[in-house]
Amino acid sequence: MDLKFERTKSTIYPAYLHVGDYSIVLDPPLIQQLKKECIYLDAQTLQSVLIQKMGSNRYLKEMLQEAMIQSNDLSALAQRLQEEIQSLE
Repeated sequence: MDLKFERTKSTIYPAYLHVGDYSIVLDPPLIQQLKKECIYLDAQTLQSVLIQKMGSNRYLKEMLQEAMIQSNDLSALAQRLQEEIQSLE
């Protein structure tokens, strides 16, 4: 399952988090919060923080967990997600 952050040209929702076929909109305050909190976390802590912040319901939490579990290398996934978070907005 694909898991990635994507920047858009919209000023209202300048980014999305894609989890498989599902997209979660990110508003500017959330993006800034992610930048502050997620950049230097280890893979396990990043996983927990993203599930907490992005999983607004049980279905999304399960999708995020599944996407991270399916990753062959959680550390590499975490590093890529942190780089994507830095590039947002």
